Amino acid sequence: IGSHSARIGFAGDDYPRVYIPSCIGITDTYNDNKTDITINNSIKNTHFDINYYRPNMRLEHIVRDGIINDWDLLEELWDHSLTNYLKVDTKETPILLAEKSYNSSESRQKMCELMFEKYNAPALFMSKDAVLSCYSCGKTTGVAVDCGASGTVVTPVYEGWAETSAISRGLVGGRFMDAHLLRMLGRHMHDHFSLPPPKPLFRLTKSVDPVTGALSWQPNRSVEQVHPSYDAYMHLEMARDMKESVCRTAEASSNLTDGDPRYMNIPLLPHALPDGTVVDVGVERFLPPELLFDPSLLDLQAPEMVTLGLSPSCPGGMPGSSDPIENLVVDSILRCEADSQVTLASHLIVTGGNSAYDGMPERIRQEVDRAAHMNAPNWRTKVLSSGASERAICTWLGGSIIASLGSLHEMWMGRSEYDEYGSALIDRKC
Repeated sequence: IGSHSARIGFAGDDYPRVYIPSCIGITDTYNDNKTDITINNSIKNTHFDINYYRPNMRLEHIVRDGIINDWDLLEELWDHSLTNYLKVDTKETPILLAEKSYNSSESRQKMCELMFEKYNAPALFMSKDAVLSCYSCGKTTGVAVDCGASGTVVTPVYEGWAETSAISRGLVGGRFMDAHLLRMLGRHMHDHFSLPPPKPLFRLTKSVDPVTGALSWQPNRSVEQVHPSYDAYMHLEMARDMKESVCRTAEASSNLTDGDPRYMNIPLLPHALPDGTVVDVGVERFLPPELLFDPSLLDLQAPEMVTLGLSPSCPGGMPGSSDPIENLVVDSILRCEADSQVTLASHLIVTGGNSAYDGMPERIRQEVDRAAHMNAPNWRTKVLSSGASERAICTWLGGSIIASLGSLHEMWMGRSEYDEYGSALIDRKC
């Protein structure tokens, strides 16, 4: 379960059965019956189809910076997935869970208690996401470069064990890129069309010209009582759709906005906004991914991120660095044992939904090569990565692979062990 989406499925499958947002819509129903035991005389209703607009629906995130933020909502998500998608009896199904490499012991033990106490799992195994990403590429040693929605995490893995003391975390994540692209799009609409910023689909209504039959989209004035968190989320989703459609990684470091001749004559890519407006995207398509290599362009206090409680200044955020991604990789490798550094540098595993741009693995290799040349000229950097469509599910694929291996069954934490030793055993078993 990541900061943007949850992926759940069966061992041995090639794709998760459940791939849904890891945030939940909340509406309040007020009840005049004073005998009901409710908070502030209201009943909380949860909604998973968040693309469907509901008045005053607010969005709450289950995961913040890779760490479980709301355990009650996590249970709601599990119940929804089991009932509507997986349809299995957890009493007869061992469970493998992926976790962030910097997950706390307290959080691990709480998850262990939830799996055994509520879902009555017969066995449980928890594995670091970086280790599973390496397994998905057929490796037990490497550096997992996880470019996710809330940030970038670099974790060295040696012989199947995550080097937690060498983890580096960058602040640049996919959601910040979405916010950056959204502001660029707003300026483009104003400067070129003298139009207001684009609106997400839920704020539009479809109309058909009775004479010509032409289809058009107009602002939906009946939409009222929109919660700020829902409005911010849907605007970012609109930008994410555009980012995934047209953005790609520049081949080399460059000041893209100052007339680099390599990018002056690139063909324009058309992109249709929800209201039907078509914008032509030129050199701007390279700017969001460039934030990974030049975080100084990033606005860490983007209004949408503050509204959603996801900016670094919001309470509960994980500390992170504003260094470029290549510096994070080099720093992590240098904090490992000297005799393992050359091997680690030759196995960079690029993963995460925010790495699924054309040219991203090769660009990371190029920048790490350049940064490492000053500190470790004997490194020979090599990048291993799946196809663009698989990078977002690399961790899940790694879990699917090892959960189907018979050798893993010796490592499960069984129900009898939990009953005898309690949840603290999970820290020694996994």
